[in-house]
Amino acid sequence: MPFKVNLLTIHQAELETLIDSWGYPKYRASQILQWVHAKGVDNFDHMLNIPKELRHVLSERTTIGSLHLQVERVSKDGTRKRAYRLFDGQLIESVLMPYEDGRNTACISSQAGCAQACSFCATGQMGFARQLTSDEIFEQVAKFAAELRKQDGRLSNIVFMGSFTKYNIDCHNRGFLRYWILQFLLFLLLLQRSHCIFQAWENHSQIIAMSWMLSDV
Repeated sequence: MPFKVNLLTIHQAELETLIDSWGYPKYRASQILQWVHAKGVDNFDHMLNIPKELRHVLSERTTIGSLHLQVERVSKDGTRKRAYRLFDGQLIESVLMPYEDGRNTACISSQAGCAQACSFCATGQMGFARQLTSDEIFEQVAKFAAELRKQDGRLSNIVFMGSFTKYNIDCHNRGFLRYWILQFLLFLLLLQRSHCIFQAWENHSQIIAMSWMLSDV
């Protein structure tokens, strides 16, 4: 299968360069990202201000997301729990939790599986498969944010599920230190990428709020 550019995770500047290389004006990039992020469109035919020829090119060379929704469960309080299948067949979990005060928190995965192997946890029984790519992590956020936007809502918080229990903690272990350095760098990456995308929605007035949750602390 040929590689396709993921419109949910690409930067606008990168898309502009790509659009230009296809012979179309760069401003089409912002129009496309508005459809994808601000309006939550997942079908190229619905991008009405994009020329039909360019929509055809997009359908052949790009994709609106790479995560395949395997199953979704919605509780009475509106909490949405999802299982996504990745390109290599691994399953991950993402949860959107709405609150009565209007906040919406996304609890996202950073790994496929878990190395802790807790007997009471289904994920732990799967074993550890791999770390997720930054695109796979960010797309979980982007999907929830786009869906909320269509409902005149906004994503207010992001937390990582099970990030502390995945490891046997040893403060003298260099692997432990490398892990938290990686998590911090990932946080900065998500913050930067979220700012780039969400500023187009909010005209700099509302930037997504990131929070950090350490389980079992």
